[in-house]
Amino acid sequence: MSTETRERILEEGARLVREHGFAATGLDAILKASKVPKGSFYYYFKSKEAFGLELVTMLGEQIANAFQSFLCCEYEEKSTTRLRMFFDYFKDEFTSEDLPLGCPIGNLAQELAAVNGEFRKRLKPVFSVMYDSVACCLSRARDNGETELNSSPEETATFIVNSWQGALIALKVTDSSEPLMLFEKLVFEELLQSKEKL
Repeated sequence: MSTETRERILEEGARLVREHGFAATGLDAILKASKVPKGSFYYYFKSKEAFGLELVTMLGEQIANAFQSFLCCEYEEKSTTRLRMFFDYFKDEFTSEDLPLGCPIGNLAQELAAVNGEFRKRLKPVFSVMYDSVACCLSRARDNGETELNSSPEETATFIVNSWQGALIALKVTDSSEPLMLFEKLVFEELLQSKEKL
């Protein structure tokens, strides 16, 4: 069997899980969406939990690549500008959806991390990459004199990522972009305000 089939199962499964949640997404729905028989599913995944763990791995790699490639690379903009561009991109992505669905990894963490230790083990490194990538960007901003931080880059990054995830949850509840707008206002106009404004 081809890896293409496996990838299709994961991609279609990811879409369904993001729309309905992991527990509410049945195997039959995954099979129908990916157009594969049950035998093909079990060829690649021993169980739905095994499928879910691989789903976390796939989504985690995508999220990690996005954070690292945008925030830990060489760029010409100010680091605070680069960070705002990053969150602006995802704000536009998430608010353009007919039904706000939030962050795929954040959704899985909210649903599964507290009740399943295996999922928690897979999710934890993904959050670490998000924290580390934002901290990398903040370290540059501090070292380049763009902003002063009252806490370490690592602590500030953890706060920013956690606040972002919370704003995405509120986005789903309110069906409004206001939580993300407030996130950006407080982070970039207050927490990371330039030295000129201090």
